Parts: sequence; C-alpha cells; structure tokens
Amino acid sequence: MTIRAGTVFKDQGGFTRKVQQVIVNEKYKSRDKYKYDFDLALLKLTESFQLDKYIKTIPLVRSRKDLKATDVVTISGWGKVSETGSTSKILKYNRAKPLSSFTCFFKTRTIRILCLESPINNGVCGVCKRISQL
Repeated sequence: MTIRAGTVFKDQGGFTRKVQQVIVNEKYKSRDKYKYDFDLALLKLTESFQLDKYIKTIPLVRSRKDLKATDVVTISGWGKVSETGSTSKILKYNRAKPLSSFTCFFKTRTIRILCLESPINNGVCGVCKRISQL
C-alpha cells in the first residue's frame, strides 16, 4: 500500500510513501452493525513526508464537544461522487456542518461518530448522504 501527498491527482504527481504498518483500533469490528464505531486507523510510513505549502498536517477534533453547530469543517477524498459512479481521479472536497449529537445518535445509534451535513447540498458529500439515509 502507498500513500500519495502533495497533489490533487489520485494517480500522479506529488510524492508517495510506502505504508509499513496499518494500526487498526482494537475495538473496530467491520462486520458489526455499528460499523462506523472506532473506524479510524493509523498508517505508519516507511519514510515521513517533508512538509511544505502542499503537504501539511491537519488538526483532529479531540471531542465532539469541541465542535459547535455553527462550525464548518472541510472533508476531502477520492471517493465516489455519485451512488453508481466510479471514484474520482481528482481530489474532491466539501465543507460541512456537524449535526447535533442527538440527531447523529438517532441516525447511527452510536455516540462515537461525528455526523456531518452538507450546507450547500451539492452532491459531493457522499458521507453526508449516507448518514442522512441511515
């Protein structure tokens, strides 16, 4: 497995690093009906990336309490941009707002997930759509 950074293109440009180890949260169970619980893994690389204007670290939220309903977060990825389409070759992003803890729990039946909704509903936020359909 390799990681690419410093480009918006999925298959070219930027820099790549090999993944030495995938560290999955010991509480994660992919076959569990609450499959979104603990679904965060760490990737240990064989070599670090040099930080520059295109490669930066990102802050992670420590607690759901750190986010207000008025906050806007940026999500990104090369995933599908429609239910039946293929994955994107260019990095897509969207800005989204957090759903309330109550609404998120009602839709997912877990307190260990951050639910987002797209404020502009432009169809790019696949995760937002999936959560809203739960």
